[in-house]
Amino acid sequence: MRQNNLWTATDSARFSACEVYTWLRNGQPLRPVAPTRNSFRPQFSTTEFMLASGPFELLEYSGLGNGSYIHHGGMAIGSPLFTAAFFASQAIANSANRNAAAQAAIPRWHVTNKGLLTVSTSGFYLEEQAGLFAWDVSSINSLEVIAESAVLMRGQSTQGSVSWIIHSDWAELIFVIWAAAMHPQHPQFSTGAFISSEWVNKVHANGYVLPGEATATPALNT
Repeated sequence: MRQNNLWTATDSARFSACEVYTWLRNGQPLRPVAPTRNSFRPQFSTTEFMLASGPFELLEYSGLGNGSYIHHGGMAIGSPLFTAAFFASQAIANSANRNAAAQAAIPRWHVTNKGLLTVSTSGFYLEEQAGLFAWDVSSINSLEVIAESAVLMRGQSTQGSVSWIIHSDWAELIFVIWAAAMHPQHPQFSTGAFISSEWVNKVHANGYVLPGEATATPALNT
């Protein structure tokens, strides 16, 4: 199958994350890499500023139900044939409801929130219908890029521990900011493996050179 080399906004966001990665590895000052659409003030530091904004989806690992279901019962009046058909239909409905409830109770990843993500020099912000939620890098216990534009995050919120998948064009930027501040030895950060070799090939196919490739700085995953 021929690889799709069409350059997209998602690719531009990932390229910007690579720029920030190189700046951090070289000790260079950061600067915004994309327009930000936030209306809130920085909450973590007097020197904090916003780097980029974009839509996100938040996935949580849990069941959608507790296994309970509505049991249909009733009394049928009529001929024996009608009564048998009535109770047969009730049994089928109850079986379907029971199976659906059992499936809903099985934990799985599902989307729980959507909104606007803003990445800053100190963490990130999630603007949802329910409000604004701020995450500084020190509240994140672990972070891993699990797919393009997706990170698996485990952290400590005011409501307790959470395990999330954040899907966004700026997922890699979240990872870079966190790893540089809290875990520089992270295998994906220290080697540049937070981006795939397939995507590196796409960068080259579009005539671009990744930040750091033409210098003596640590190379990204090639």
